[in-house]
Amino acid sequence: MPYRSCFWHYYIKEKYKVPLKLHRLDEPQLRAIKAYAPTYGIDDYKETSPDGYLDEGEKIKWGNSELDILFLPGHAPGHLGFYSPSQNFIVAGDVLFQGSIGRTDLPGGDTDTLIESIQQKLFELPDKTTVFCGHGPSTTIKEEKVSNPFVGISAR
Repeated sequence: MPYRSCFWHYYIKEKYKVPLKLHRLDEPQLRAIKAYAPTYGIDDYKETSPDGYLDEGEKIKWGNSELDILFLPGHAPGHLGFYSPSQNFIVAGDVLFQGSIGRTDLPGGDTDTLIESIQQKLFELPDKTTVFCGHGPSTTIKEEKVSNPFVGISAR
């Protein structure tokens, strides 16, 4: 199956034998993929179910590492970020990009909610926090506060 960002669930789960966990608010989107996959040229989409749910305030732990879960809706209703206070980074996915923000025109997306997530959650992290984005280069919280035309200080 070719890689497409919203069609990888079954493949990753089966290949790496890892559980699929998500925020409850994203389960309807997961269930809907089967209906629209052919529109994207994927006729052999294999449906999968979540093995559990993640919520803000929980931690993902493995070995000596752990990530705090942050609820960052807007791009998707149940979008989550994964923050490492000890290593000063966040995996933010499609919420915040270098000089931009995630799209909100997909089902469940909402621009006001996305901006609120960025300004009230991400911008509360230390300025030196590295942001690993879903696409493109990484950035820092400080850089986006100062220069992002959608959510930066000048946009407030």
